[in-house]
Amino acid sequence: MFNLFSQMILLPKSSMRRVVYLFSFIILSLSSCKTIQPPQPVHSYEEYAVKAKASSLNLTLTSDIAEVESFVNKKVNGLIYEDNDRTNNNNDNLLIKAWKSDRIELGLDGNELTWEVPLKLWIKAYYSVGALGFSVTDSKEFSGEIVLKFKTRMELQSDWSFNTKTRTNGYIWKQKPVMKAGPVEIPIGFMADYLLKSNSDMMSKVIDQTIHDQFNLKKYAAEAWSNIQKPQLVSPEYDIWISIRPIAISSSPLQANKGKIIHKLNLKAQSECFTWRPPLMAEVPLPNLSLTPDKSDDFEIAVHTRMTYPWLNKQARQYIQGKSFESGSRFIRIDSVNIYASKDRLIVQTQVSGSIKGTLYFKGIPVYDSVNQCINIREFDYDLSTRNILHRSANWLLEGAITRKISHYLTFPLKDHINTVKQEMNNYLTAQKLTDDITLKGNLKDIMIGEVYLIPEGLIIPVTLKGKLQAAFTSAP
Repeated sequence: MFNLFSQMILLPKSSMRRVVYLFSFIILSLSSCKTIQPPQPVHSYEEYAVKAKASSLNLTLTSDIAEVESFVNKKVNGLIYEDNDRTNNNNDNLLIKAWKSDRIELGLDGNELTWEVPLKLWIKAYYSVGALGFSVTDSKEFSGEIVLKFKTRMELQSDWSFNTKTRTNGYIWKQKPVMKAGPVEIPIGFMADYLLKSNSDMMSKVIDQTIHDQFNLKKYAAEAWSNIQKPQLVSPEYDIWISIRPIAISSSPLQANKGKIIHKLNLKAQSECFTWRPPLMAEVPLPNLSLTPDKSDDFEIAVHTRMTYPWLNKQARQYIQGKSFESGSRFIRIDSVNIYASKDRLIVQTQVSGSIKGTLYFKGIPVYDSVNQCINIREFDYDLSTRNILHRSANWLLEGAITRKISHYLTFPLKDHINTVKQEMNNYLTAQKLTDDITLKGNLKDIMIGEVYLIPEGLIIPVTLKGKLQAAFTSAP
């Protein structure tokens, strides 16, 4: 080294000047290409505790009387009424059988259900003939066809059963009954009229029992209640799922209008939509029916939209990886990007080269931009450890120009994603069957975006969709 300096002293002044410049350039280059390696911010995440707001699924079960009639005729066939005890009904000495002989016709009279029930009758009457202290018991058979008319008022009970009150409303003979006396048949319509009148209360009770047995509303309600709780795949292409957590259900009195039976139900539920398969939850059993109607008619569903870290990294690498950012005569080049979370901050870890090399950590708060319908990073800046190191060794990076340029590129679009979820949900609700007989129909319009959350899998953006939801009853063929 002494010899080197001795030789430099002997150099001409012009050569000496060039050597000084060379050493200055080397020293400046070494000092301006520093390597920095701040400590990494820890991985930590928020607890995602956003629950869907309990909202109303206003279910209007509109049943065309023709559909109900089809349902009744499918369920009620063959032997309808049978009395095999001639000692009942004040010892009327009658045995009666009645079979459905044709299609039962239903109608509406105000809020009452009207029935026309065509029956084939078989009646056996016992009688005694006495003489000289002796009595002989004999019997005669009658047959005929009749259309019985009834009116039924139905009231729904809290246990999902119907309280019905049926009364007779006349009858029409299609074939008056005759008594068989050997080979001769003797018409005795007047006697049959009397017999029917004396058994009208019994017939009305049979109608009420038939309604109770065949219109098992609790069975359908329990099936629909169970099915609605099962997560449903809305869109396999976008992995969109819907999950509905029912809480309570109320009912308005049955109404009739223009050939339709209208039953309004209001289901309180937490309705959620996920862009991944939701966790399974214990099923909530069917509660008693509240008979105090809830008149709210808005349906609201909370959509949990997720942006995973792999997806965020893919977007960020597309936007900024390989790009150079300048500040005056100095620059950095982003060689790699990795995004993760540290508490409520999004961390952008970058490997850089250029005027400096090493690792830079940026942090910021992800927020929803309602104007541009995207996720931006607010308060984007170096994390504290990175800032402290830069302050000592590369304070030109702290001027803010580079952080502003990088944050401009870190914008994640959400508009298409939300519109896809909305469209897929509306397609799903166009005609979604809860049971073989009950179909959901709905439409979602309004959109509200909530606060962004950071979880181990990525960003969660709660989205609320509002609209209307109805249900229609259709008798299966």
